[in-house]
Amino acid sequence: MTTLWSCPNPVKVLDGSAADESRSSLSLDALAEFAGVSLNTVYQWNQQGSGPPYYWVGNHIKYRLSDVQQWSSERRAQLAAVCSSECGWTYRRYAFTQVAG
Repeated sequence: MTTLWSCPNPVKVLDGSAADESRSSLSLDALAEFAGVSLNTVYQWNQQGSGPPYYWVGNHIKYRLSDVQQWSSERRAQLAAVCSSECGWTYRRYAFTQVAG
């Protein structure tokens, strides 16, 4: 029997429209939540250049969702599982919750 797991972070798929443009960027906190790491880890990624590309909006760091998704896909070898629901993100296996099986 197949084991089913819940997505740790289900999100609405963005269609790329102008209305989605403001929602297609992530803050430092949102990136940390999506990646399942601490805010300090995200700061370290920025300092080391190992995280996704970022840009400044005033005094705030932002990440384009498309850049984060590409960066995440490049890291899949280090991570354990890819969500097969609409979000499609890669997560560490412990982030998933077993719902059946």
